[in-house]
Amino acid sequence: MLSDQHYLAAWLTGFRLASRYFRYECEGFERLRAGPALLVAYHGRPHPADVFMLSVRIYDELGYMLPAVWATSWGEVPALRGLVSALGGFYGEPSDEQMLSLIAERRLLVVCPGGTREALRPAWQKTRVDWGARRGYLRLAARHGLPILPVAASGVDRMWLGLNDGYRLSKRLFGHGGWPIWLGIGFGGIWPLGLPWPVRVRQRIGEPIDVRQFGSLDDAQALEAAHRAVTGKIQSMLDELQVA
Repeated sequence: MLSDQHYLAAWLTGFRLASRYFRYECEGFERLRAGPALLVAYHGRPHPADVFMLSVRIYDELGYMLPAVWATSWGEVPALRGLVSALGGFYGEPSDEQMLSLIAERRLLVVCPGGTREALRPAWQKTRVDWGARRGYLRLAARHGLPILPVAASGVDRMWLGLNDGYRLSKRLFGHGGWPIWLGIGFGGIWPLGLPWPVRVRQRIGEPIDVRQFGSLDDAQALEAAHRAVTGKIQSMLDELQVA
């Protein structure tokens, strides 16, 4: 079994190389220096590779690995089981104690509410924010007084040519959408065996959104207003980046 140091070294090496391969660039990185915040990101297909590359830049420039909320299915794969803890991540929402520790250390946390709904779509579906009924990210931000920083990127849906809707197929087969029953064609092979297409990835970190401006999120209308504000901003950034 790999040690935490081996996992971390492999991650940093791999995504430093990926940053060059995808000609990764990030607009708005300076917003990450302001202090603790909840990064809420669009989930690319099949992985949020732009967030992974951002984590390396945060490590290099801010001195820590970006904590993330990961899908529990990662913990069910023996070869990957130790990766999440080695990267300082969480399976599911962090506890209040863990959140207080992150805030005291002035660290960011990133979530991708779209999960496999966005990750496992076919190529003919447009780049659209699709989070279903997921609103936990808003309650997490409000409970701990964290601003939300919206994150979007172009190119992340063109790394692989998706051939099916893996989320819906997984739900039919297993009753949930957590397993990547998805076919994607890359450069020289099928996911995950081939390489992704060498698309250019341009990421944008938007201005902070204070969800408290919408009122108590215990109120359903306030909750939906906050959700529309966040998803609307991310969708507008996605649209702008696609044509830039």
